[in-house]
Amino acid sequence: MRTLDVKLIRDLRRQIGPLIAIAMVMACGIAAMTMMLTTVRSLRLNLDTFYDRTRFADVFAHLKRAPLPLLDRISDIPGISFAEGRITVDVTIDAPGVAEPATGRIQSIPDRGDPALNLLHLRSGRLPELGRAGEVVVNEAFAEALGLRPGDSVPAIINGSYDDLEIVGTVLSPEYVYALRPGGFVPDDKRFGIFWMREEELAGLYDMDGAFNDLAVRLSPGATEALVLDAIDALIEPYGGTSSYPRRDQTSHLYINDELEQLQGMGSVMPNIFIGVSALLINIVMTRLIRTQREQIAVLKAFGYSSWRVGVHFMQMVGVVSLTGTAVGVAAGAYLGSNVTTMYARFFRFPTIEYHFEPWIALLGVTITSAAASIGAISAVRRAMKLPAAEGMRPEATPDYRATLIEKSGFIKWLSPASRMIVRHIERQPVRALVSSIGVALAIGVLTLGTYINDALDFLIDFQFSIAQRYDLGVSFIEPRDASAVREIANLPGALECEPFRAVPVRIRHDHLWTREG
Repeated sequence: MRTLDVKLIRDLRRQIGPLIAIAMVMACGIAAMTMMLTTVRSLRLNLDTFYDRTRFADVFAHLKRAPLPLLDRISDIPGISFAEGRITVDVTIDAPGVAEPATGRIQSIPDRGDPALNLLHLRSGRLPELGRAGEVVVNEAFAEALGLRPGDSVPAIINGSYDDLEIVGTVLSPEYVYALRPGGFVPDDKRFGIFWMREEELAGLYDMDGAFNDLAVRLSPGATEALVLDAIDALIEPYGGTSSYPRRDQTSHLYINDELEQLQGMGSVMPNIFIGVSALLINIVMTRLIRTQREQIAVLKAFGYSSWRVGVHFMQMVGVVSLTGTAVGVAAGAYLGSNVTTMYARFFRFPTIEYHFEPWIALLGVTITSAAASIGAISAVRRAMKLPAAEGMRPEATPDYRATLIEKSGFIKWLSPASRMIVRHIERQPVRALVSSIGVALAIGVLTLGTYINDALDFLIDFQFSIAQRYDLGVSFIEPRDASAVREIANLPGALECEPFRAVPVRIRHDHLWTREG
């Protein structure tokens, strides 16, 4: 074993405590990065797989009522591969075990076979059979929340009639991975359920024979989305059609995509704080180590070791720390990422849960830690490389202290002796003081990052329900009502004040930019 290798092992043993601490700080940053990146990557792959297998539509629209021949005209629009019309209605559900009525949404499926778009993934039971009145399948989350199984029935108010919906199966749908009830902003599986019924029966219940009120469209490869949306809007407008919208604005996909983007943002912010702290710690440790080894460095150079070889020797120590931190961080991040992926996949209810770890993530971790460690150590190592052998044999020269600007201004006389020492130290070594301040700021950032979420959620809840939505009960109508409905509700026992409002989706345009709201 070469002399410098023996020295490296000896230095590692002597500095084992600080070096392990630095490696663990690095590991925390790499673990957070690995967990976030692999989770986002895995969830996107699971989501894309689910979308592909169920042929999730690219464009959606809702109408008042339109004849089925309109689908042929929509299908002829350039850029559209297939258009499917459906019947979608909202009903009131008398859910067992829930005090207040729940909201249900019933969608039609073809009388025979599966839909061409937005296929249902059967989890238990079977699909409804044509000719058997009241048979439906329900989304799995609603069924599990209420303990419903195939064979159970749920009372519902359908077009003014009180009927029973017989559940024959539970399903997953790409449209309702993140199922939100009307007016809600978080899923409420006990109070919002989605049901699917054969088209002939649902059309008969709502007098929709030969008609549809909901549209799903699949685009051809290379289609111009904006032109297709404009063409669809022009055709559905006479039939009470609201603005068509692409998949990215579909409620379920929009919320999922926003959640994944937030995870990806956290994966880029949190690791930077830990890596920044580790770079600062490496700078402090290496600076002190090289100062205490001035004579050893001088002896090594006197015996013929080049400055470059001495620098490589100290960088090897830094490399051991960074590789150790990366190895621990990647392993911990992969373990945490697998658990977080499973948790999210169960929450979003993907039919398959697969965790994907790709080698480039580990390579990225090595690159980041190596770069941070090198940046932290480079100034100290450069000082060792520039140290002449003859100068290293002597004790380090005493700094040349001169009066600082604060001392010359006369302000320092108002400070205590301890405060004078602090002010002088900061002014004479501003870079070190700045780096120390940044380190403290990053450390506080780590603490803040772990605790701000609770405060942010508390603020959002308070703002939403104390300022924005100050009502105790919201009532949604399937069809628009006149002022008499408001007076009836206002006269109910316990109602102090009643305020009506109307919400409609709109498309806001400015030049070539547009967005859909509502």
